[in-house]
Amino acid sequence: MRRAAWILECSYNTVRSRLPWLADKARAAHEVALASGDLDTSYIQFDEMQSFEHSSAKPLTIALAVRAKTGQILAAKVGRIPSHGHLAAKGKARYGWTRNESAKACLAALRQAGRVAKPDVTVACDRATPYPGYVAKALPKRVSPTVSAHAARGGAGGDFDPLFKLNHKCAVIRSDVACMARRTWATTKKRGRLQDRLDLFIAVHNGYAFG
Repeated sequence: MRRAAWILECSYNTVRSRLPWLADKARAAHEVALASGDLDTSYIQFDEMQSFEHSSAKPLTIALAVRAKTGQILAAKVGRIPSHGHLAAKGKARYGWTRNESAKACLAALRQAGRVAKPDVTVACDRATPYPGYVAKALPKRVSPTVSAHAARGGAGGDFDPLFKLNHKCAVIRSDVACMARRTWATTKKRGRLQDRLDLFIAVHNGYAFG
């Protein structure tokens, strides 16, 4: 936001106040695209990526669904997940960071992506996770076989990635959205603002006309 303010020659507070307004427009543009039929697909890739809110002891999950053919992002939903690893005790004791919203975020993303799913859709995800169950719940009337993101690796050199398009989009998000970088001082301070940034990214990345 500070860089945007510098480029636009306005105050930081102006950019900050306009972010939710622009995000609403971006979400409206995405709704139009979902309803238009332009995003209809028979192959969706699905997975989660992680970030954090203010501190690494307060992790967040982002459920992401991508149209495999074009790389267009169909859904990105943010939720809390419990602190883990060496920061688990700190997250629980200092921040009370124990709520797990992974399932909620995954189902929300899959339901949104399901709006453009054709009757014979394939949802590629990791079988060794709860994802197949989420797919069955979110798309109950669809034929939704899944592939394993790990067991299916193979091919020449053993470097085939069945979720390549989605993993590439995760890398693009980390590159283009400052607070999503692995090492950054532009950390997310509020989950809602991260959702706003991701919705703006979807609109720009998918090429919507809005503003």
